[in-house]
Amino acid sequence: MIETRKNVAIILEDDYERPFRLIDGILSSPGVRERCAFRKFSIYKIDKEDVFTDEWKPDGIITCYSKPNHWLEDLDIPVVNMTGTPENKYPSVGTDMRSLVATVVEHFDSLGFKHILCLDTEGFTIVPSMTDLMQPVCDARGIKLTRATMPDGLGGHDVANLGEICPTLEDCVENRTEPLAIFSLHDLRGRLVTDYLVSKKVQIPQEVAILGCFDSVDAKLCDPPLSSIVLRDIQIGARGIAKLEKLMAGEPLDTEHELVPVHGVRVRGSTLGQSKGDLEILRARSIIRERAREGITVDMLVSEINVSRSTFEKRFIALTGQSPAQEIRSVRLDWARELLLTTDLPMAQLAPLVGFMDRRAFVVFFKREAGVTPTEFRQANRA
Repeated sequence: MIETRKNVAIILEDDYERPFRLIDGILSSPGVRERCAFRKFSIYKIDKEDVFTDEWKPDGIITCYSKPNHWLEDLDIPVVNMTGTPENKYPSVGTDMRSLVATVVEHFDSLGFKHILCLDTEGFTIVPSMTDLMQPVCDARGIKLTRATMPDGLGGHDVANLGEICPTLEDCVENRTEPLAIFSLHDLRGRLVTDYLVSKKVQIPQEVAILGCFDSVDAKLCDPPLSSIVLRDIQIGARGIAKLEKLMAGEPLDTEHELVPVHGVRVRGSTLGQSKGDLEILRARSIIRERAREGITVDMLVSEINVSRSTFEKRFIALTGQSPAQEIRSVRLDWARELLLTTDLPMAQLAPLVGFMDRRAFVVFFKREAGVTPTEFRQANRA
């Protein structure tokens, strides 16, 4: 008996890159295209009647929303939220904000910063707030924490007036008595702050360092390039659709609310200094990107950098949020995914290109890191 495909509405923001990575995660589930028919909607541009029509009605919804009193709260079909869920209304899977906070503070502390300015969004309330979570972590390390808010929707034309828009930012920058670290929970805002600092002739990162979040194109195009927190969006999307499919099938969930730790920090020029130790980490990451697919190991990396393994690993983790071994696995996995999607090479020929001489070892590696076999990944993403 052939089961009827379920209609799934994907309701997300569409004005930056992260939602599209979440969708990649949703579609990475093996066979999901055979089991589900998807339609995507912009969360800011639709109402209930736009989703539930005479022609098409969803059997389930997967979304990202955090503001209460949204029409999504009053539905009698399965819904999975891929961000914080107000009052635990629906099952959810999202970023572990405590993991994010710990990564931010560890990154700045490892670089010697003892004053962090956290930029929140004006009128956007999460309980507990970012600063509520960050305060005890900073207190434990003897780091001063200042909170400021900025309105959403700012653009390049606002850079000249950023000091007036956010007086706390201007005060912290103009009256600093020590190097200042700034964290923005969005790369776009981080890029605007960077442009503002450049216009003030502030030295980045020696006098003020900036860290963003989402590792988006704004971080990469920023000048200097913006260091950014990398989230596990593919994993969140995959876990989200897995929960929704269980709910649509009437099956119980193992966990109602699931938190996924952040991946780490993509270190760039907005926080990385010019000290010998910092430059060694930058060089190490460059070597990993160039040679991970050749099978480079941490021991080989340490030998090339010419530093003790314990010192190297501690510094690498402090700056990036993950170990050198995790970074190597991540680069190899990304390359393996690209080869699986862009070539028809059998596993025996593909494995050596990712640094594995044995096909079986490659399959075991890919299944452990991606959650599916290489064949399942290829089939699911070519459907």
